[in-house]
Amino acid sequence: MARPDHITDALNSHSYATGETPFGYENKEQVYSNLVMYGGLAKPSKSSLEAELAVLQADWDKDNAPYRLARARAYPPKEEQLDMIYHNIDAWRTSIKAIKDANPKP
Repeated sequence: MARPDHITDALNSHSYATGETPFGYENKEQVYSNLVMYGGLAKPSKSSLEAELAVLQADWDKDNAPYRLARARAYPPKEEQLDMIYHNIDAWRTSIKAIKDANPKP
């Protein structure tokens, strides 16, 4: 999933987004002034959508921090980790610590 970068992302995650798309745009230019709400829903303020988008971006940035992505790629598959834990938990701890040490939190 790409980093959220448009008010449409905020609308899709908004509390009234219930599986259907309760909004559209008057024309191809997807800007706030062209936003139309369907089904009697009130149009949220531009500032509330921008605030929601900022939260989505902060969450995405946290979840996609470089050290987290590097760690995720370096960890062995969960099945292998469970096998290591069962057979030799100290070896598992050592392998995980090496990955964490190689990819420290900022």
